[in-house]
Amino acid sequence: MTFITLQSCSRHLVPSESISASSYSDYEISFYVITSGNNRTDAMKNASQKVFENIFYIGTPNSINNLPMLDANKGESKLFFSRFIDKEEFKPFITKILETSYSNTDNLSKKVKLETKIVVNIESLRRYLQREGTIRKFGY
Repeated sequence: MTFITLQSCSRHLVPSESISASSYSDYEISFYVITSGNNRTDAMKNASQKVFENIFYIGTPNSINNLPMLDANKGESKLFFSRFIDKEEFKPFITKILETSYSNTDNLSKKVKLETKIVVNIESLRRYLQREGTIRKFGY
């Protein structure tokens, strides 16, 4: 007789990424983001990407950015967003970053979890998008 013993590996699951937004000032919106990454830099870039995905494709109700700025169904807006994130063109629009928590999710995968508050100047972002021809001057 042969006995096979299976041992289960206990792994901690990373909480799903989340984002919430609120008005910060007349021209800025504050985002509270929970995200993960391979290291602190990667997690911060993922957080920034989530913030701008929210601004561009979802909008932030009850703020100065109620409606999404870009149409997610248009190919050119997807190309613009990819370039915007990859080349880190979003950095001038972030006016404040406050890291609230940073920790390793588990020792096996070396992933990190980041909780941060990111403040974005929506008005200057809107002007940039108008200048680039991505959105119209009198609305989206």
